[in-house]
Amino acid sequence: MFNKKNKSAHGGSILRRLSETLRLHFKSIFTVLLIIFVVWMAIGAGKLSGLMEAHKIAPNATISYAGFIAAVTANHHLHSGKVFIENDGMAIFHGSINKLDKKWEITNFSSNVNKSGLSLLAAHHVPIKGSIAIGLTPYRPVAQAAVAAIFRILGSMAVLVVYAGFAFYMYLNMRQYFSGGLFTKKFKIWTPSDTNAPAVSFDQVAGLEGPKHEVSEVVDYLKNPQRFARHGAHMPSGILLFGPPGNGKTMLAKAVAGEAGVAFIEQDASSFVHLFVGAGAGAVRDLFKMARSKAPCVVFIDEIDAVGGSRSAGGGHDERLQTLNALLSEMDGFEGREGVIVIAATNRLESLDPALLRPGRFDRHVFIPQPGANAREHILQTYLKRLPRPADVEVHELAMQSQGFSGADIARWVNESAMEAARGDAPCITSSHFSAARDRILVGARNYGVHLDETERRAIAYHESGHAVVNMARGGKVDKVSILPRGQTLGVTVSRPDERTLHSREEWERNIDLLLGGRAAEELFVGSISSGASNDLERASQMAFEGFAKLGYGTHLHVPQSPEMAAKVEQEAATWLDKRYLIVKDLLLEHTEEMHTLANSLIQQEEVDFPSVIPHQLPSETLPSQEPARALV
Repeated sequence: MFNKKNKSAHGGSILRRLSETLRLHFKSIFTVLLIIFVVWMAIGAGKLSGLMEAHKIAPNATISYAGFIAAVTANHHLHSGKVFIENDGMAIFHGSINKLDKKWEITNFSSNVNKSGLSLLAAHHVPIKGSIAIGLTPYRPVAQAAVAAIFRILGSMAVLVVYAGFAFYMYLNMRQYFSGGLFTKKFKIWTPSDTNAPAVSFDQVAGLEGPKHEVSEVVDYLKNPQRFARHGAHMPSGILLFGPPGNGKTMLAKAVAGEAGVAFIEQDASSFVHLFVGAGAGAVRDLFKMARSKAPCVVFIDEIDAVGGSRSAGGGHDERLQTLNALLSEMDGFEGREGVIVIAATNRLESLDPALLRPGRFDRHVFIPQPGANAREHILQTYLKRLPRPADVEVHELAMQSQGFSGADIARWVNESAMEAARGDAPCITSSHFSAARDRILVGARNYGVHLDETERRAIAYHESGHAVVNMARGGKVDKVSILPRGQTLGVTVSRPDERTLHSREEWERNIDLLLGGRAAEELFVGSISSGASNDLERASQMAFEGFAKLGYGTHLHVPQSPEMAAKVEQEAATWLDKRYLIVKDLLLEHTEEMHTLANSLIQQEEVDFPSVIPHQLPSETLPSQEPARALV
């Protein structure tokens, strides 16, 4: 009794779950079944079920009714097929007789066949497909013929339904190109009331004190527009943020909306350009229409050069030009007093059309620079605070090691350092993790597939020692020298130049000497020259030519304007470069002891951090370098 109750309860629960599933998914199930039925009708289900006439078959021979009956009854094990009655009464046999394919027209079949003949054919498994009447008794009842006619009509209607459904589907997909009804769903819109809105403030935008000051009055205007209206002032129609990539242009735009507590509408300019002419212009109009409905708000258009490129620099296709014209038109009729601020961003200010930059459109330009030492330290502190475990590092030292890094580069550096610590299951992130992560970013991950013999290791060690010793002799600082294969390089010298804005001729000479130091060291201390200095020579030659051709460091002050003059400048640069190479060789010979000490340490340890091997600073002969941090390979 106990088991029966359990079975009954279990069966009831299954039925309840099944009924609940059917109730919840009734619409979906009904839709799927309806689609299956329509397709079933469209492909001729009536014909497959025998309720409609057969397909037209072209016979290849003629046989009498009597001959056909004789052929069927002669050996019923060697035949198979059907008799099809066409609309005009013609009887066609399609099948196999004695294992041979036959398509016979049976003459006078309708007038000679009778009930006994039909029974004989049925006994030999030869069915009749189509309409036929014998005397007053039709082979197909009237009801069956009526059903066949209904199925024929429904099948034709089903084909029309399929075509109409396909046309409607194409219309929905193409509609976005001819109107903005569907395109508006692509806008990224955040309002202060959204719980998932990115709450970005000026405090989170680290290292951009100057740009934040430039846009701070926009925040004041969005908060209190009457303050500006009393003096007859209004905000500019558009603000253009430009500068190198990865320095926080998008974050700064979000911070303006976050500080003001208004809606933020973000759109990538490249999404305005569509396949069909006029679609992008409609999308631009929809964007500004939505912005007015959400006022006060901030509209951010990223990578505006995708549609705002100069029309005089190669033209462009009609769709991009119409999109740009629509943007110019909207900016003309758009005033900051409407409570909407348009902010755009680009990495290529010089490529924008002048019409976009004139007063009344994007008439305020804010440069977003590469972060300096203090800015990098601020950015590092911001990212380190977000780590779940405290980092055992000196932030100021990290800021000095990250020269030339953008804000995005610093974020990547911190993340790579955290991954290095996670691989070793360390309790916190240390300076060694940051050093390993920087090597991975600047040069690449260690290449374990490259195996060097002792001769190659010695040549690479002296090559990298030449870079390092020349750097230190010229007053520079070297962070690390390594002969571990990384990426596509076999060795690397990581230097830390000073940060300066202006560059002198002495610094230019020093940088070229650093590049020549590797090849000179191979020639002096290895006795042979390898192919490892090819990239160094290419970069040194390019720097020498640019110094003589553009910076006026040679005998000619003007920039070459003809091939003949360029050839003379190149010859002068080549002669000067040969002399610098001899100076570098003399410099290395003066520091032979340091060269052997460093090279032997590299051969034994593979990586050397300074100043662990050469405790004393080498004599400084020129000013420190001003170039961004780089790795010499």
